[in-house]
Amino acid sequence: MNFNLRYFSIIFSLIFLPTVFLNTSCGQKNGPSNSGTTNTYNFVYVGSLGSSTLNSYYLNSTGALILASNTISTGSGTSNISDIDFSKNGKVLYAANRASNNVSWYDINPMTAATPGAINFSSLTYAGSGASSVAVHPSGNFLYLSDSTAVSNNITFFNMSSATGVIDSASILNYTARTNPTQMAFDYLGSYLFVVNRGTSDISSYSVSATGVLNTIALSTATGTNPEDIAAHPSQRFIYTLCVGVNKIYLYSTNSGTPTALSTPFVTTGNGPKKIVITPNGNFVYVTNFTDNTISVYTVNSTTGLLSTAAGSPVVGPASAGVYAMDITNDSKYMIVTGDTDSKVYVYSIDANTGLLTQVGSGIDLTGSNPRSVKILPLTAVE
Repeated sequence: MNFNLRYFSIIFSLIFLPTVFLNTSCGQKNGPSNSGTTNTYNFVYVGSLGSSTLNSYYLNSTGALILASNTISTGSGTSNISDIDFSKNGKVLYAANRASNNVSWYDINPMTAATPGAINFSSLTYAGSGASSVAVHPSGNFLYLSDSTAVSNNITFFNMSSATGVIDSASILNYTARTNPTQMAFDYLGSYLFVVNRGTSDISSYSVSATGVLNTIALSTATGTNPEDIAAHPSQRFIYTLCVGVNKIYLYSTNSGTPTALSTPFVTTGNGPKKIVITPNGNFVYVTNFTDNTISVYTVNSTTGLLSTAAGSPVVGPASAGVYAMDITNDSKYMIVTGDTDSKVYVYSIDANTGLLTQVGSGIDLTGSNPRSVKILPLTAVE
């Protein structure tokens, strides 16, 4: 009798197990199917600075980008999306809104065949002056924004629920940076936060406590003129700052959170560099050069952190695109690139040996102008 009860319980749980959604770094299938099987999808979200809209797509296993849901506006009281990020459980998207000086968040709907990956406006909260970037801590418990105007020059901290993604608006703390803090990067474990300050051409570095509190390590480490972006290598040993004023990437080691220039302190980019990304496997670095409409490709020496320009770099972007924002799938196979001039989104495959890029298909027209932020969210669904 006890055996029969155990057997019935197992069969019942297999048949009636509820749908589960999890963040993952696995590969992707061709799209939501309601098939009763376990599938993984890479959802792509694009934020537009000029039109305050969010576009969502999913990337299938052949590199095709397919519209996932209708474009939405960012909600009442929001204006000019400068950056986006996700909760660690993949249920919430956050947008930094530069003109309206706030951060808004959006529920990501459960995946269904009808509305896969659709997002709905949830709420917003004040975020200082000129919110330029948003970053969720690797623990999923804290959210940080950089306020990039001379009015505040702060890093703003919020507690948040790792289960629901809801921001605690009463938990706001402001930390002093330098002039025009533009972009932020955590090391892989979230022990340190690095911020580039465009106005003072330097880096501010902080340690992050278990409660999310920031403690200044070095408020001002010199870098190149007008740093526009920053990226942390997944080895936790190096950071790279992208400096538009001199068309260079500056290279640093980060022992104990203190940036120290490498033996070869910089490499040259194209003209008008805007964004820098690193493949999750740590092998390659990419820079979009807006003025040249090219993408620079670099190989990474995993021991020294030094960068070398890849043979065949730079890769010429689509005609009149004005390449700008980038993100890379967790398997380091595909890159998504936005065109700031033509308001399109493009897919590239990444050669695993050389890092060179090959465009997949044609660009897709976005609903919105000046798409300056793009993020890829991998989700697994038991459907």
